[in-house]
Amino acid sequence: MASTEAQTPQIITGHDLLALEFEDQAEVIGNGILPVGAGLMIAGESGVGKSMFRLELAIHLVMGWDFLGMPVPTARKVFIVQLENTFRTEQARLRLILKGLDLDPAKIPLDRLKFSDPRIRLDLAKPKDHG
Repeated sequence: MASTEAQTPQIITGHDLLALEFEDQAEVIGNGILPVGAGLMIAGESGVGKSMFRLELAIHLVMGWDFLGMPVPTARKVFIVQLENTFRTEQARLRLILKGLDLDPAKIPLDRLKFSDPRIRLDLAKPKDHG
């Protein structure tokens, strides 16, 4: 089964997944940790710093700055999908990260950083939410 970008999105089996063939992809962050077009899920217990970690990572990706010693070859747009925090909480955390990095929000491309509405809910029991 060959993989092409033009294919319609679908749900596939594990066997189909193993049969897919891909061309090498450009990296977004160090040595294939996050290739172009990929997503990254950060999960863990509440209160351990996931949101702050992902916000700092997002700022580094938006700015094109190395992160944790890994190169970020090109500045990127970042879309954060999260279902735990309100926009108020996200705003407070974003302000903290920017302050901690000594960044003026007016002088960096924050239009490249986008957030999903935390009220969005998916029910995978409903076919309409299979996307």
